[in-house]
Amino acid sequence: NLKNEYKINWFTTGRKLSNQKKKKYNIGEELIEFGWVDYESFSEVISCADIFLLLQKDNLINYARWPQKFGDYLAAGRPILVNKIGEVKYLSDKYEFNLVYVKYDSENIKKKIIEIYKNKDELINSFSYYRRLAEEYFDWAFLSKKLEKFYYKIL
Repeated sequence: NLKNEYKINWFTTGRKLSNQKKKKYNIGEELIEFGWVDYESFSEVISCADIFLLLQKDNLINYARWPQKFGDYLAAGRPILVNKIGEVKYLSDKYEFNLVYVKYDSENIKKKIIEIYKNKDELINSFSYYRRLAEEYFDWAFLSKKLEKFYYKIL
């Protein structure tokens, strides 16, 4: 259990966990749930994180959608722990992102979180790398120009 061995706090945005899930997974005060966060405040909230987790189940829904959080996490300039599902797999293969890859199982995830926790000072250098990727590949002005070129091409 990470909360007994390490001083790690977690936070979430969006939908809050049910009391049943918190009880089932022995989640207590180490979890801070912000709930819905407006657009203007979101960057301030996620700047509190040292690492982001973007773990997706291997199902059709996650293969058929873009996880918007991915771009937000890159822009925050922190390491991102992911499993290769859908668009995240496609982009990580295409751009060779320096992401932290895990299997979708609790022991593997726990092991990677501990590695990051123990080496977080060394990972500070990767923060600017993530931010640069977000600016180069996921900037809205860049993406809208790319979409515009596509439309002109097909018209």
